[in-house]
Amino acid sequence: MRSARTTTGVLTILLAVLTLLGAGSTASAAQVPLLSGPNVVVLMVDDLPQEPARRLFSLTPNIRALFLDGGQRWTNMFANDPLCCPGRASFLTGLWSRHHGVRDNEDPTVFQPEVTVATALHERGYWTGIVGKYMNRLNVLPDKTPPGWDRVAITAGGYWTDWWIDDTLEVHRDKALPADYHTDVLRDQATRFLREAPQSAPVFLLLSTYAPHAGEDIFAGPIVAPRHLGDARCQSVGRYKSPAYAEADVSDKPDWVADLSIARLHPDGWPLMKACRALLSVDEMLGAVVGELQLQGRFEDTLFMLVADNGIGWGDHRLIHKAKPYATHIPLWMRWDARLADAPAKVTAHASMVDLAPT
Repeated sequence: MRSARTTTGVLTILLAVLTLLGAGSTASAAQVPLLSGPNVVVLMVDDLPQEPARRLFSLTPNIRALFLDGGQRWTNMFANDPLCCPGRASFLTGLWSRHHGVRDNEDPTVFQPEVTVATALHERGYWTGIVGKYMNRLNVLPDKTPPGWDRVAITAGGYWTDWWIDDTLEVHRDKALPADYHTDVLRDQATRFLREAPQSAPVFLLLSTYAPHAGEDIFAGPIVAPRHLGDARCQSVGRYKSPAYAEADVSDKPDWVADLSIARLHPDGWPLMKACRALLSVDEMLGAVVGELQLQGRFEDTLFMLVADNGIGWGDHRLIHKAKPYATHIPLWMRWDARLADAPAKVTAHASMVDLAPT
C-alpha cells in the first residue's frame, strides 16, 4: 500500500489535502498514531461515466446540495481499470492491478485485503465500516469480514440480493418487499453504523451502491426502486449524446472499435431516465447519512468523496459496455467544510483511483 510513504508527488493540488490529513509523512502508518482526524465518507456508485454524471446529479437534491453546490469537481479523474473488482481493489489499496493482482471480476479470492485504507485507518483509531457492494462472486470468498472494518454489510451486487452483515447471511431477494431493495438496505445499515460509532472516534464509512449499474440487460438500464417509477424529477434529464456517440468515422481507432456496430445504439442518444431514477434512492440514502452526521455534530469535519468504481460506454466510440480504455473517465467530487470551504469548485489536475487511498 502506498499510504504514507509515496504520496508527496501524486499531484500538486492533492498535496494540500494530503498534508492536512498527515499523509505527507515519510513514516509508516504503524509509526504515526492518529489521535484525531476528520471523518471520511466515500460514496462509490457503480458504472457511471464522468461526462453525464453532473447532469444526473443535478436532479438529485441531496447529492446536488452536498457536492455540486458546495464541493470540488475533479474533471480529469480516471479509473485505473474499466472493471468493477480491479477498480475497487485499487481504491482500497492504492495499488495498480499489476500489484494487487485483481485483473477481472471472476475470482475475488485473488484480492488480499490484509493491508488497505481500512486497516490503516483502523490502526489509527478510526471506527470503520463498509456497506454495499464489495466484490463480485462474493459467495466464493471464505471470509466475509475483511480485516480493518469494525462493521461489515456487503453484497456482490444486484438490486435484490444476499447480504453478509457482520458475517451473518441475510437474504433480501423479495421483490414484493420494497425494503429489500439494495439501496434501502444500504441506507439502513449505514445509519446503523453511524449510530453505533463511538462519539470519541472519527469514522470512515464506505457507501458502495449498485446503482446505476444496469440490470440483466444494459439496454433496459438499472432497476428503479418501486417508489421512484415515473418520478417527475427526472423528466428533464434527456439523453446522453456526446460528440463521440455512435462515432461514424473510426479510421483512427483500433480494429476492435471498427468491429462495433452503431446499428444497435439509440440514434438520438443514450437514455438517462432510468439511471436518474435509480440514483434517487442513492440520493435519499445519502440524505439519511448526512442527517445522522449532522445530529452527531460530525458534518463539518467530514471529508466527503463521490466517485464511481469505473465508467461505462453508453455509446461513446460505439462502446456499450466497459472493459475498454474509453470506460475509465469517472466522476469525482470532494467536500470538506472544515478545510476546503474556500477551495475552487473545479479542479482540472489529473487524478486516478490509486490516489484516493493515500489521500
